[in-house]
This record gives sequence, C-alpha cells and structure tokens, in this order.
Amino acid sequence: MVAYIARRLATGVGLLFLVLTLIFFVIRTVPGDPAALLASGGGSGEASPEAIERIREQLGLDQPLWAQYLGYLAGVVRGDFGVSFQFGTDVTPIIMARLPNTLQLVLGAVLIGVTVGVLLGIIAARRGGVVSTVVTAMGSFAISVPVYVLATVLAYVVALQLRWLPAGGFVGWEDPVGHLRILVLPCIALAVPFSAIVATITRSGLVETAQQDWVRTARSWGLSPGSVFGRHVLRNSLTAVLTIVGLEIGLMFGSTILVEQVFSYPGLSQLLIKAVEQRDYPIVQGVAILAAGFFIMINIVVDVLYGVLDPRARRR
Repeated sequence: MVAYIARRLATGVGLLFLVLTLIFFVIRTVPGDPAALLASGGGSGEASPEAIERIREQLGLDQPLWAQYLGYLAGVVRGDFGVSFQFGTDVTPIIMARLPNTLQLVLGAVLIGVTVGVLLGIIAARRGGVVSTVVTAMGSFAISVPVYVLATVLAYVVALQLRWLPAGGFVGWEDPVGHLRILVLPCIALAVPFSAIVATITRSGLVETAQQDWVRTARSWGLSPGSVFGRHVLRNSLTAVLTIVGLEIGLMFGSTILVEQVFSYPGLSQLLIKAVEQRDYPIVQGVAILAAGFFIMINIVVDVLYGVLDPRARRR
C-alpha cells in the first residue's frame, strides 16, 4: 500500500510541474501589457514610455522569459506566488482571504450531490422499472442544463419571486443562519448536475455488479438480500462512484466561477476575473495553481481510496 501511495504522489508531483509550466506560458500569451495598464490607471489614461518601462523594471517584466520562468518556479517551491501588480502586496494572503468562501461552496455542493446522487442511484437500481426510467430522465435533464442557467433560474424563482432565500451577497459566520441561507442556492446550483452524474454512475454500477456470478453465489449461500447488497454489491460499486466524484469535484472548482458571478458571492472568481482584466499575472497564476493542485490532490485521495476498496488496483 505504501508503494502504491508513493507512485500516486510521484505522478501528482509530475503533473503539477507540467501544469505550473503550462500556466506560466499560457498566461503570457494573453494580449496586453500589465505595465501599460498600471501606468495608464487601468487603461483610462495615457502613459509615457518612460513610466511604462519603469514599471516593467519594478515588476521584473524586463527580464528574459526564461529568467522570469525560473524565478516563478523558485517562488512556487517556497510557497511565494509573487506580488500582485494591482494591490502591491503578496498574492498568497489575497488568495487565502477568498479561498475559504469558495471551498464552502464546493464542500456544500459535494455533500449534497453525493448524498442525493447515491440515494437516487440506489432507489433506481433496486426499484427498477418506471422509477429507474424517471430517475435516469431527470438525471439526463439535470446534466444538460448549464450551471449558470440553473443558478439564474434559482436566483429568479426562489430568491426574487418566492423570496425564500437571498439572491446573493455575503454574510460572515458571525451570523450563522444568514451565512447558511446565502450558501443554499449556490450549493444547490452546483450540486444538481453533480448529483445527477453520481446517480447515473451509482445505478449503472449497482445493476452491473448485481449480475456478477459471485453475487449470485453469495445469494445461494443463504445470505439475506440486505447483507448481499450492503457487503457485496454496494461496496464493489462504489469504486466507479469514487472515480467520477474525484473528477467532478475538480471540475466543480471551475464551475464556481460562474455561480459566484450569478450570486455576487465574494469567492475566488471575482478576484480571478479582475486579475485577468488587469493582466495581474501573479494572482492569475496563484489561483490557477491552487485549482490545479486541488484537482490533483483530490484525484490522489480518490486513487488511494480506490486501492482500499479494490486491492487489485494497487498492483496496476
């Protein structure tokens, strides 16, 4: 098991290095000079070439690209993502101030999505017939609706028309009830397509596993239907669910950008969008690295859990 975990960690480190390199060079292909934007007050005025060149020197943009790249890698290794071009302060505290807000959305959506998705998948697999057809149809519809459309509909119907929940904004944990009320709609918007995917995979896995020879053998030994389902069918079906959950959590981290914009939620999305507009390379790099690291970490955890549930995976 230790060797299995070590292999997954080594693969994760290699992927992270490739992502770091890709992020650095892709960001610098975006048109526009951050020094010119800063010197002109965000593009609202004119700036002299001397002022632009002076800012380029201060930001280190006058150095060769390879030197900027090496400095960037060295900073990432130290946990230093640089100084924001906009704010003139370290990027790490700026990102960390917004990160908990976004993680709350992701965690809430995952809890809702996994719980509802697994329950619906179990109901559809065990009941079959019309119930299975209805759950599958609802799942297909939920997956096909873009998350920003769903978020807009929820905000309009539930918040503006019915006035059951707030349409946006932010309240800290000093008001726990108000804070949770604000989280409900964004979390549901993220969780609906996620739960539909989990339900579909859960149902398919349960139906396929229930038809295996060793399951029929377990039944022939006189084990109760509940014991066969819980100890044999459900556990062996969770490996496929774990895989899709790991992938979807990483993708959900990106979907929060759209949901946070719809609900005016102060997460990483507003910070990232403004940073892109201002060509604030350090903040864009920091957020992108954080998202990539989060995605890779989640998939490593899923691989380890996969190995726990299915020992055959450790030998691959």
